[in-house]
Amino acid sequence: MSVHSDTRPAWSIASLPRRRVLLTPELTCAEADAYDQFVATAPSGHYSQTRAWARVAVAERSVEPLFFLVRHGSEVIGTGLALRPVLGGVPLPWARIEHGPVTAMPEDLPEVLASLRQSCLARGILRLSVRPCWTDPHRLVAETLLGGAGFVPQQRVDSCLTRVKRLDLSTLDDKKSWSASHLVEIRREIGRAAQAGATVRPGRHEDLVRLQTMAGLSGAWTEAYGGYFLRPGASMFVSEFQGALVSAIFVTLHKGLATLVQVLSTARPLPFSPTVLAATEAMQWARRMGAQAFEDEGYSGLASYCRTEFLLVGEHVRWLL
Repeated sequence: MSVHSDTRPAWSIASLPRRRVLLTPELTCAEADAYDQFVATAPSGHYSQTRAWARVAVAERSVEPLFFLVRHGSEVIGTGLALRPVLGGVPLPWARIEHGPVTAMPEDLPEVLASLRQSCLARGILRLSVRPCWTDPHRLVAETLLGGAGFVPQQRVDSCLTRVKRLDLSTLDDKKSWSASHLVEIRREIGRAAQAGATVRPGRHEDLVRLQTMAGLSGAWTEAYGGYFLRPGASMFVSEFQGALVSAIFVTLHKGLATLVQVLSTARPLPFSPTVLAATEAMQWARRMGAQAFEDEGYSGLASYCRTEFLLVGEHVRWLL
């Protein structure tokens, strides 16, 4: 009988890299730089986990943002933007990380989730919802590891909340003719809108003020959306008909993926889709900005024309005690 000899080094507890964990409403300049760099480069990074998105995330919502950052020695292994509900100025004992936590690989989730659990409990958070942004083939690994960490799925695998459709922007041409065969219905919708006299253009701050009044939104919404979408790397497009705004599309870029974040449109009956011009202009803008794909979760009514469907990790929840 042969005996296997393990020649790996016997690490002592003292020699292991020290794990450092933060869950805080504010990061120092060095911590913020490390956070931003990790979210920008990690495969599961998502625009909704960036610090820039935090102000938008809390607009019109009674939540406080908490930034999660965990290091193994000097190396960042996980980040997340946790949103904690607040009632009457009092933080409630649960939190949610939308499209996070962010890790470099699914296999880092157990250590990152353990650190997150400890940090949440220290702040009085007893229930946590997470949704790491992994698609196949990593999705199943991530969901298995979430289950092993005690998190329970909240949606069925075939739920619309776990599916997303993306349009390969290389199928668009420079002349905006939408000539690809699978885009024929978009061409028809564009034709109807143009024939009716509808127009589209990039949004401006005064458009946000108009939308604020039309939709009954707050000044905080206007300032947050203006600060985020009227800047490089994000954009806003509005469609007008007979002198009135009929739709507004908000889109952002992250790691070569353009995502349609929100749509506001009129309930007024029109002889064309109120969102088609703004949505297609957003797609062309994303292509010019170098994005490879456009993600539409159904907000614009154009998702049915996006050719590739992806399954995402669904929301998982755990009581932390």
